Amino acid sequence: KRLMFEGQQAQQTMPGAGAGPLTQGVGVEELTTIEEIPESTTVIDDSAFASSGIEEITIPGSVKTINSNTFLGARSLTTVVLEEGVETIKAKAFAVDTSLLSITIPKTVETIEYNAFNLDFNLEEINISNENAHYKNPLNSNTIIDKNTNKLVYANDKGKEPSLVLIEGLLGGKS
Repeated sequence: KRLMFEGQQAQQTMPGAGAGPLTQGVGVEELTTIEEIPESTTVIDDSAFASSGIEEITIPGSVKTINSNTFLGARSLTTVVLEEGVETIKAKAFAVDTSLLSITIPKTVETIEYNAFNLDFNLEEINISNENAHYKNPLNSNTIIDKNTNKLVYANDKGKEPSLVLIEGLLGGKS
């Protein structure tokens, strides 16, 4: 199953089935590939790809907001690349993506809401642009810390020494 875009509306296609609008995750369970998100797309709707079979995705900078639950439970998703221009990741946008291993967050991301990566226990590679004014990944740890408040946004201590990483990050240590 693939996703194609026509104008502002996403259309799903599946061999032997007609195309229809892709809304709130309905019918995306077998979706494994998104060919390309068009530059005219500025928001990805709530639950648009929830429970999908997507394995990798690159979200272009034209997308400013990734809404809540967009990829909730997308258990095959392993790699997410957000390109320069993406600004907001809403609550639970990537939650319960149990295969998620890697995410790249550009300097343009200004907001990562609470639980955006909730229950993503295998997330082990968090790449945050050094030029991001709002978030940091201290000591290349499996954490995301808000630079302005020094609050922990996400932590995965799998294979790390979390106490050292968290103390260093929260005390404003080098990132």
